[in-house]
Amino acid sequence: MPAVTLITTSDRLVRPSKQRELAEALHAHVIEADADHDLPLVRSDEYARLTKQAIDIAAAAAGHRALGGRARWRVS
Repeated sequence: MPAVTLITTSDRLVRPSKQRELAEALHAHVIEADADHDLPLVRSDEYARLTKQAIDIAAAAAGHRALGGRARWRVS
């Protein structure tokens, strides 16, 4: 099962080192953002973009392919 983690490198709630430990345990692809734990609230557009990136990476790793710019998937 593909895994992707978004590590918030300035996080004061969940230390980045702990986030990296989880990513390593999951053998996850890592996306990093210079942000605190409140990224979804204070920079929602960036969070949405990074979330879409994470979904695209996980879907590709699972053998799915994005069709167009919408959230439609086709099994290869």
